[in-house]
Amino acid sequence: MKIIDSDSSGGLMHILIQGQDDLWYIKNLVKPGDLVRATTLRRMEKQEDAVRSKERSRVPVTVTISVQDVGFVEFTDRVRILGTVTEGPEGVTGEHQSLQLGPGDDFYLMKRSITPSERKLLEEALNGTHQARPFSW
Repeated sequence: MKIIDSDSSGGLMHILIQGQDDLWYIKNLVKPGDLVRATTLRRMEKQEDAVRSKERSRVPVTVTISVQDVGFVEFTDRVRILGTVTEGPEGVTGEHQSLQLGPGDDFYLMKRSITPSERKLLEEALNGTHQARPFSW
């Protein structure tokens, strides 16, 4: 994991996901109530489209969501962040959105405050200091 940029308080971070291990850290750092900003593909639905075919193209949009849940996407190298859009294109504010992030993706994380345990977890992720312990019975 790499922090591309951050504010002086550490509450706003621009994060680059560099590998699969980073997903575990993200799952444990991003909490309900945090704000996450990223670009995703979204179906832009219009009222007159309801009569047309359900096949709609997806367009890239940048949205900020208020996080409600974070989890791993089964059988993929991605973490899914679910929430409600607080900022985005006209007509999507207030709607639900999921962001699926994986290695190579970047996003902004805005936290109101960082707990000491979250700060320690973040330092571990940035320094790669986590050492797997051998499993024993």
